[in-house]
Amino acid sequence: MAAPVYPPPVATWAGCYLGAAGGAVNHRSSGLLDFEGLATFSASGNETGGIYGGYLGCQTQSGAFVYGVEGDFSGLSGDISRNIDLVGVLSSKLDWLATVRGRAGYAVNNFMLYVTGGVAFAEVKNSLLIPGFPEGSSSSTKAGWTLGGGLDYMFTPNWIGRLEFLYADLGNNGASYSATGLNYTSSLSHELIIGRAGLAYKW
Repeated sequence: MAAPVYPPPVATWAGCYLGAAGGAVNHRSSGLLDFEGLATFSASGNETGGIYGGYLGCQTQSGAFVYGVEGDFSGLSGDISRNIDLVGVLSSKLDWLATVRGRAGYAVNNFMLYVTGGVAFAEVKNSLLIPGFPEGSSSSTKAGWTLGGGLDYMFTPNWIGRLEFLYADLGNNGASYSATGLNYTSSLSHELIIGRAGLAYKW
């Protein structure tokens, strides 16, 4: 009698995973620079740089629907430099970005299309350089929100690749630059558009 033949186990999206990701980020910032309450200058700009880091998450599956939560931490490169007429150079830089997000997806075979959203945190550094004065700087951690989506592909039951796009809004960042010897203040918004690819191990 021939030995019974059993079908291979069905791969599942349920489980926890740890991965690494990298890509590009466009940082957009706009707002105003105020001098002594007497003059106001427009201070807008954008810069595209790199983003690289890791992510950790867990998810469960019910039929074709997949639900989970994920956190990530990334370093960013590139800063925005604005030449302010009659003043100097106002720069903004984000050293790192972290998010905590929920995910909801729909799986078809080895593919899963998902949406994601949650909270975002970043360290915002602003500096003002006026010729003839010491550079003034300000640094703070800002919180905002993020929303996006992506596509996961299960290469094997344990290895999952992804393409992901996110939008993050960190709100307004107020700063003063007393180190310049003059009373300048700024109020700047910070928005990020992120595209990245990742690879994770699921267990």
